[in-house]
Amino acid sequence: MIDPETSPSDTSSRRPAADLLEMLATGGMLRVPRAIRACDAEALVVCLEESPPPLHPFSPAFEAQSVGQILDHVRDLRVYFDAVPQYRDWLDRVGAGRLEATVIETLESLAGGASLRVPEHPVHGRYGFSTLRRLPTGGLIPPHCETEQFEGPQYAHLRGLMRDGGDVLSWFVMLQCPEAGGELCQWEVGRDSDQARALYADRMRAGEILAGSDFVCSNFEVGELVVFAGGRRFHEVRPVEGPIPRWTLGGFVFPARSGELLAFC
Repeated sequence: MIDPETSPSDTSSRRPAADLLEMLATGGMLRVPRAIRACDAEALVVCLEESPPPLHPFSPAFEAQSVGQILDHVRDLRVYFDAVPQYRDWLDRVGAGRLEATVIETLESLAGGASLRVPEHPVHGRYGFSTLRRLPTGGLIPPHCETEQFEGPQYAHLRGLMRDGGDVLSWFVMLQCPEAGGELCQWEVGRDSDQARALYADRMRAGEILAGSDFVCSNFEVGELVVFAGGRRFHEVRPVEGPIPRWTLGGFVFPARSGELLAFC
């Protein structure tokens, strides 16, 4: 269990304020080393492995699971919103609830002090801010672009809140690195390109469609916060190698018509 009395936020290594919204235009990446302390990340992983909460599969087509429901993976909104307080209660029980507050504080700093909040659905209540994601041996997340998900009916409310021409930023904190593999790879393939349309039509041909395109793969340190333009560029997580799972805490942020940043998972 994480000890809240001995685990203050580490602000000494934070980057100077940078406008997250600029990343919507540039497709860049921000990295914040030691956004949370490595000992806090390790303590959370111990809780996850020794007393695991329910795991939800991403898809039957590949090996990846989440603690907490991801909006893109449900069709019945009640399933998603019923899981939000259960997830929050579990985080609080293991002493990890304040890690979300630390991430929110850091994201607001990176946005030059702009307000970031989790919106309320008019019927079902507050959205979730984060989920925990586990990729076991062989686990991966195939090439995708986050803005795709906004076409689904479960996003109707959030679509109405997004600023015209807005986009989605992805964020995650690395909690446990695998022995090998598990890299985040970003492709120089935009969401409106011919290659993107081919991917939308046939995911099984992703390797063929992306062959020859430029990409960058990155590894990260435990406790590092990563923010990137996941709604603008196709990206994937490469297969995990070895017996140690890849664990991350993550979610999404987008600019609202109100001028603030809104977060969901």
